[in-house]
Amino acid sequence: MITRKKGTSKNGALVLAGGLLLSTLTSFCGPLPQERTPPGAQQWHMPTRDMPMVFQKRTPRQLCEQLKNPAQNGGRNLEEVLEHVREAPLVLWGWKPGNRRTPAPGSHDEFVRVMTEWVKGGAACPE
Repeated sequence: MITRKKGTSKNGALVLAGGLLLSTLTSFCGPLPQERTPPGAQQWHMPTRDMPMVFQKRTPRQLCEQLKNPAQNGGRNLEEVLEHVREAPLVLWGWKPGNRRTPAPGSHDEFVRVMTEWVKGGAACPE
């Protein structure tokens, strides 16, 4: 179980390990209560071979670097990543998944606030 811990590390990096961000991201790819059912969000599809959905089994640093790398995040710069987490139907679906699924931890507003602080603060990655 991932515990919640918010803030930044001593070098200003967003605390990903055990934090809201890591908890939220991994909640999009965890097991679903209804076996073998896909998300019900608009535009949901299986990830492509060249852009696999790889949030699990990543260190906080690897996840951070992945989020910042356009070659691994759908071709987005950091401002576009923020737009994506604010508006993408699949991201929003995480907090209202329906069908007895467990919503992502925290609130969507809190997730966007933490992501915005991280980007505006320089998007440093933990050591």
